[in-house]
Amino acid sequence: MDLDLIRRVYQRVPAFVGQRAKLVEYDRAATASRVTKALDLLSLARVITRVRHSAGNGVPLGAVAEDGRCKYIFVDIGLQLTLCDLDPYALEKSEDLLLVNRGSLAEQFIGQHLLYQRPPYYEPELYYWERTNRNAAAEVDYLISSSTMVIPIEVKSGATGRLRSLQVFASEKPANMAVRFYSGLPARDKLHSITLISLPLYLVGQLQRIIDENAVK
Repeated sequence: MDLDLIRRVYQRVPAFVGQRAKLVEYDRAATASRVTKALDLLSLARVITRVRHSAGNGVPLGAVAEDGRCKYIFVDIGLQLTLCDLDPYALEKSEDLLLVNRGSLAEQFIGQHLLYQRPPYYEPELYYWERTNRNAAAEVDYLISSSTMVIPIEVKSGATGRLRSLQVFASEKPANMAVRFYSGLPARDKLHSITLISLPLYLVGQLQRIIDENAVK
């Protein structure tokens, strides 16, 4: 076990939250297999969490997930701030958390809450979706399931936006509800044929209740 490599990878992961980074980005001196092993060990220790790509065709999401196609979130946003050398007091003055550090703080905040929103007897798991077609790429930050529904979730800066990736997902997949976390006020709209629930970041802890309330309408 290469403790120095594990330490270096641990220190690099917070900089790539929300991104599908190449293995070389975690340590340029180590081989891909060694970096992969370090990431696996950190995942087993739940210091980091692998967010796996899922086709999102139905539940369970893990049935169509890919271990080798993933991104990572960190154990805690406070530790992410420390390792990225960001001042939490300065962030309090920021007008929009989604614009800080390329939006990775907002994705970390939402991701760590989504990861543990289910009862504790479930294994924590989280997924995302992307389409890599040339000139037609799209990515949805997170996918979750509620009952038999697949729900795409986007973390977006600003109070407006085209939400193109959500539209692509909704046009290709069996979804009837989508969620956007952003800097605006709570809202319920239509995105093509599906219900779009827009929520400020601080309401992530109420997400399941809000999904349940809107699923019956």
